[in-house]
Amino acid sequence: MGIATIMDARQILLLANGPSKARAIADSVTGPMTPDVPSSWLQDHPDTTFIVDLAAAGELLKRAKIAHASGFTMGTSAAGIQHAVE
Repeated sequence: MGIATIMDARQILLLANGPSKARAIADSVTGPMTPDVPSSWLQDHPDTTFIVDLAAAGELLKRAKIAHASGFTMGTSAAGIQHAVE
């Protein structure tokens, strides 16, 4: 299944667990949309839900804390995850 087919879906649910997924999850949510990270294109989908365990969210949480400390806003996804964990 290609990214075009995935993007045509009404809803997308992405599940990830474990520390080996941490960078991919963080890049998907906070990085630029790039073919190197196909899931980054989900940033443009109107109804995508990421369900991740704490280990898979680790890098995203780290980036959110760094951004928050620097006065930057990362968007509701990263902020929501950080808030939910605290």
